[in-house]
Order: sequence, then C-alpha cells, then structure tokens
Amino acid sequence: MPTAHLVAALSVGATANVGVPRLWFWVAFAIVSGARLLLFGHFLLLARRNLWSGLRLITSQLYQTTDERERAAIHESVAKETNEFVDGCLLAGTLALAAWTALFAVANQAPARELSSTSRSLLLVGAIVLVGTPILFRAPDCYTTYLGRRSGQMIGLTAVGLAFASLADDLLRGDPRIVAVLVGVVVLVARDLTETVQSIIAQRKYVGPALIP
Repeated sequence: MPTAHLVAALSVGATANVGVPRLWFWVAFAIVSGARLLLFGHFLLLARRNLWSGLRLITSQLYQTTDERERAAIHESVAKETNEFVDGCLLAGTLALAAWTALFAVANQAPARELSSTSRSLLLVGAIVLVGTPILFRAPDCYTTYLGRRSGQMIGLTAVGLAFASLADDLLRGDPRIVAVLVGVVVLVARDLTETVQSIIAQRKYVGPALIP
C-alpha cells in the first residue's frame, strides 16, 4: 500500500475512534465535588459564630415542631435515612471496587485493554469515596454526619456514573455514542447541582435558626 494511502487509512481510523475528551469527565467530577464542598462551606458559614455547637448539632434540633412525640418520629426517620446512606455507600463501593479489580486483572486482554485510564481511575475513586465516607462520618445523630454521608454518597455515585459513561465512550463506536455520553454526563452533573442548591436553601431555612444561641 502506498504511503499516502496508509496515512489516510490511519487518519480515518483514528478519527472514527475519537470520543469525548478525557478531561471533560474529570471536569464534571470536579464540578460535583466542588458543589458538595460549597454545601459544607455554607454550613460552616452559618455556624461561624458558634462553630463548636454547629459541629455537634443533632438533627432533632432542626425540627420546628414542639410536640415531643412528633419530634421523636421525625428524628427516627432521619436517623434511619442516615444509616441507609451507609448501607448504600458500602454496597455501591464494594461493587465498584470489585469491578475495578476485575478490570485491572484483565487489563491486557480484550476488550479491557481498550479502556482508558480515566474509566478505571474514576471507578476506583468512586469506590474509595463510597467506602471511606462511613469511616469518616461515624458520629450518630449529628447533622454533619447526615451531611457528610449524603455528600459522600453523591460524589461517589457520580464518579461511578462518570466511569460508566467513560466506559461506554471507550467501547462504543460512531458519533451517536458521543451525544449519548455527553447527555449522560450533563444529566449526572445537573441532577447533583440541583440537589445541592435545594440543600443550601434548606440549610438556610432550618439550620441557620437552629444555630442561633
């Protein structure tokens, strides 16, 4: 085959395999992580005048009702939800870690060798965040535990979701996959940003008054 034809064939093949830039996945992950850090920052800003009390704030102090029975019922439901975050984190983190281990073990075999380092790295980061979150946030009933577990769960699940999107971009071919991957990434980021904004509004409404001495 003439050199010009060979170069043209290689160029066409390279173009056909061009997908979403790897940096975009990390930018999406950074946006979600930054938004969750902003949520923590907002809480610390609300508690700046009484930081120690803010860090020890228990969820029952956030309820407007004065009926003890109703407060106990709400508190129990929040405690249950907080504990469910642990179960969700550990389950998803264990599965993500198992998937990463399997991919690492067959990294030199098809089709695993076609995967980018971004796909494997995001999967590992998601597993670490999901498994590590319950270890870092262990104090029962504290609002910071609720906030930390929820934020860790969303950051970890976003990393795993982005890893799956990157895997799809690695393995699929054709231009439609780029659109599908980008839509998936945008949906993941938009969903978490929406929830973060709602959480900030709720913090201002409920947490702020509870921190007033």
